[in-house]
Amino acid sequence: ATTVLLVTPSLSAKSVADYIAYAKANPGKLNFGTTGAGGAGHLAGAWLHNLTNSTVTFVHYKGTGPVLPDLVSGRLDVTSQQLPPALPLIKSGKLRAYIPRAHSTNVLYMHGGGIWSIIVALSIIVCIVTIYCAVIRCCVVIFD
Repeated sequence: ATTVLLVTPSLSAKSVADYIAYAKANPGKLNFGTTGAGGAGHLAGAWLHNLTNSTVTFVHYKGTGPVLPDLVSGRLDVTSQQLPPALPLIKSGKLRAYIPRAHSTNVLYMHGGGIWSIIVALSIIVCIVTIYCAVIRCCVVIFD
């Protein structure tokens, strides 16, 4: 399923670019709801804001269930969620949805497991580099 950026209709941003500009102009003022620390939505949001040099306040929940009502009520400003659970709220006008894509922001494409593929690949690279550096340090100590 497609992952979308959901925002409250009261937020002035009408596109992903507008949202990023707003987040940059108002660092830490947006509350970004996640379905848990370290979950896909949290990582996607952290990645988006890291790549765009913008700052939000992450609010972690236990699953999608409590995030969407808080977004609709205005306790949260934004979240990253899979489309199906949010579709009725989008159709009713209670939430707005943006699909971040590389061509619209030049930073991000989130579709189904795509983000997990990127995160796993980056994690593997970090592990390989860390192990390589540890081996080099060990060899320097042994042969010094």
